[in-house]
Amino acid sequence: AFSGQSVDDFHETAGLGVRATVRGRACVVGSPRCHLEQGVSSAEAEEAVARLEDVGKTVVLVSADGHLAGLVAIADTVRPGAVEALQRLKRADVRTVMLTGDNERSAHAIARRVGVDEYYAALLPTDKVDVIRRLREQHGPVAMVGDGINDAPAMAVADVGIAMGAAGTDIAIEAGDVVLMSDDLAKIGFVRELSSRAVKTIRQNILVSLVNVAFMVVMALLGYLALVTGLLLNEGSALFVIATALGLVKWQSVGTARARVPQTAVGAIAPALSCCDCDEPCCACDEPACDCDEPDCACGEPSVQEHASSPALDDDDLATVTFQIGGVCSCEMQIVEKRVKALKGVRTLSLNSITNEMKLTYDPAALSVCDVQTAVKTAGASAVPMG
Repeated sequence: AFSGQSVDDFHETAGLGVRATVRGRACVVGSPRCHLEQGVSSAEAEEAVARLEDVGKTVVLVSADGHLAGLVAIADTVRPGAVEALQRLKRADVRTVMLTGDNERSAHAIARRVGVDEYYAALLPTDKVDVIRRLREQHGPVAMVGDGINDAPAMAVADVGIAMGAAGTDIAIEAGDVVLMSDDLAKIGFVRELSSRAVKTIRQNILVSLVNVAFMVVMALLGYLALVTGLLLNEGSALFVIATALGLVKWQSVGTARARVPQTAVGAIAPALSCCDCDEPCCACDEPACDCDEPDCACGEPSVQEHASSPALDDDDLATVTFQIGGVCSCEMQIVEKRVKALKGVRTLSLNSITNEMKLTYDPAALSVCDVQTAVKTAGASAVPMG
């Protein structure tokens, strides 16, 4: 009834909701807590709210003139590779904690799904700051990963703020010390491991330099070190330091090296994997796992299998499909192109940066539409088949 109408007296309460006057009627859109603070009773919707929250959905209530008008259920999707990224951090003895403004039921469902060690629900931006400070006192240095306005204050007070660059808000990017432009959660573990490796390299180089200087000083005082020999030792030490530092440029962690091998990729679903032969949905597409007796996929559900290598096919045996790519700008399409080209079975690929259309020719025996959509998701985008 209010579509296209002008809005007056608009006011936003961070983490709770918004209220405004539309055609002379006081309207509120927000959480049950927001309506409670505005004096709007939501007792008649408690049963529906509880039912939706139990399945992991966040409920937003809509009211007009103090009377409940309806509700909207919102369900967040888990980022591709989130489970594997958290498992990687756990293997490195890093404690993972989820901070969310969602209700307790939704937070519990998501936390159980991704496998975090601890979670805090129904948090306002200031509450997240308090939790970060408390976690620092209990466990030491804390890194905060976020992409929204409500995450920015907590990122600012954390020891390290990590912002999701492509999907994040400007204020979150400003507050972050590290910005992941590909929105790949696996990069969090990579950044941590690379930082640790860099610190070890710095300490090693300092130790080598000090030992070399101490040796030359002692030998010079004893009269065993000539000028030319001293210069050669000094320059050799400098070359060693430069070489070990440059080694960080091509360094890659064990997890990254594994992810680049299609047959053993585990971050998102491996490129060599596709939906099983039954007619059930596949977990590679974020759908419920199928019930057939096929090998497990990377997320631990029986849904995908590895295709055996197929013989060379004629052009008549290849399939062609066009996707509409969403969620990225034209400059980020290169990431999508790189991920899709890495898939086994891709023959030709063309991208239209203006319309964001991707035309793909592939071997259907080695690749499926499901695999392509999964690869695009790992790049932080979405792929919808056209036609």
